Amino acid sequence: MMNRERIFAKKPVAQKQSRQAIQSNIQLQSVDDLAAKNTSHAPITPSNIMHLQRTVGNHAVRQLLADRSSAQSSDKMPVQRFQTSQFKTGAKISDDGSFIFVGSKEIYATPASLKAANEKLAAVGALVKLQSIDDTTYNFHSADYVRVGPTLNATAIKGPLWTRLNTKQVVDQGYRSFADCFRTSATVSGINPGVHGQKEKLILKTGDVPLLSVAEVREKKMGLDTVAARAATSFFLYAFPEFLKVLNAQEPVPDTQTAIVSALEAYNKLSEGPTKALRGSMIYKLILAQPQAKKLLMSTFGINEDIAPAIGTSLTQINDEAERAEEDNKPVGEKQDKWNFHWAGVILNGNGGKDYISLENCAVELSDATDAEMLLNSDAFNEGAPLDGEGAITDETKRARRGVKKQSFTKQDLINERWYFKLYGSGDQSFHEQSLKDPHATPSAVTLNIGKG
Repeated sequence: MMNRERIFAKKPVAQKQSRQAIQSNIQLQSVDDLAAKNTSHAPITPSNIMHLQRTVGNHAVRQLLADRSSAQSSDKMPVQRFQTSQFKTGAKISDDGSFIFVGSKEIYATPASLKAANEKLAAVGALVKLQSIDDTTYNFHSADYVRVGPTLNATAIKGPLWTRLNTKQVVDQGYRSFADCFRTSATVSGINPGVHGQKEKLILKTGDVPLLSVAEVREKKMGLDTVAARAATSFFLYAFPEFLKVLNAQEPVPDTQTAIVSALEAYNKLSEGPTKALRGSMIYKLILAQPQAKKLLMSTFGINEDIAPAIGTSLTQINDEAERAEEDNKPVGEKQDKWNFHWAGVILNGNGGKDYISLENCAVELSDATDAEMLLNSDAFNEGAPLDGEGAITDETKRARRGVKKQSFTKQDLINERWYFKLYGSGDQSFHEQSLKDPHATPSAVTLNIGKG
């Protein structure tokens, strides 16, 4: 086996900053933040720090280092810091040191975290796995990392969609994925939309909950039958009766929550159908408007910014349909296109799931696809052509007239190389909060963790 080149000289492990000290409040510390360097007549060495951490814990060590650092102004010995500038500026390292994020197509993982991630992906039947993409070992703070990228797990290929995606992979030409957020996330979670009878589940703090099936939603007329819409409806049906118990367990129930309690009581009496489906999103917005109830809902069920997702699961943020309609009714030039949902597949995590990297892609209109993308997908899509007797047409018209070759194809079948990795943490750095900042999101969107059923 080929030996891996060591690029960066080994450096002793520097003391990590506390979360409170990180100005951006991000759970992932910047590599730049670790580059601060002081001199000391009697430095605390890495072995000292590691011994103290094992003996008295991280909190006590942080306090000790803070005390020594603050003593600098009184001519006492400052703490030795180690340069980390040999790694790329702007990189972020997970709190547990298991991965480093540099950019949308550049991430690094320790061999152990790479192995663990692939084992978890294989366990859920994920189509995608991670592989080392060069023959180099990168060393940072005495830990070895390899640069990783996505590839397909040949043993997981099933059904027409995943089979077709496999045919679009060419050695040494880069990874290709569906130009669709759900389908790309599904290659991570193992939810194969091309296989009949595929089941999905909500992953909540209170336990896993099966999603309503397409047949159930259609029969009861409970809204759209996409996986994302079924997830939101399933969550409200399961969570609201339980949340009513949580609110009533308070002694006493705050006056600010009595309207929520009344709405939940009325909701629970409704039979499953279109009225109950509509009422669910209305009650959710009522809860969001009351900070204490909102926090209680998030923490009880582990949704929105309180999700700590596992590798091999997906995150979906579902926009509010009423808010989408309201935006769509605005005058042309004032309205902003709102997505119905967005998805991300969790492919790496650290720090108990609070730091994580997702694999994502977004839909592309056929008119916006490049010529190379259209050529790659020529089995599914036609280039626009002149109508009978029309003569020559412009390139713009050709692009606008692109379409599917067979009715079995949709624009979600487009495959390209526009996939990307994205880095998330907890709180304001979570998938939920970061996605809410996207102009395509609605204010009352809900984010849920979805797994293969």
